[in-house]
Amino acid sequence: MNVVMVVKSGVTDDARVRRVATAVAEAGHRVTVVGDRPGPDRPIPGVEVLYARPPRRRSPVAFRDPLRRLLRWAALPNHRRRDDRAFERAVDSVVG
Repeated sequence: MNVVMVVKSGVTDDARVRRVATAVAEAGHRVTVVGDRPGPDRPIPGVEVLYARPPRRRSPVAFRDPLRRLLRWAALPNHRRRDDRAFERAVDSVVG
């Protein structure tokens, strides 16, 4: 059986992901783990690791002003939804 694990974290540096992927592979399944960012180069035996990295927009952030920090905090739910949708699209393009 083919098993695809999608995790929104680093793959190779997350002990829980490594443990589950290894256990499923040892049970005789073909395992592919899709994460959103590379971790240290530590392969997981018997597991294929792919990365789905949505394009990131980084801008300089200097929010020392309390009002600007409050506005940024208030906008966080929208940012998380956009980020989640971008990750979903990136996973679709990799696993597709």
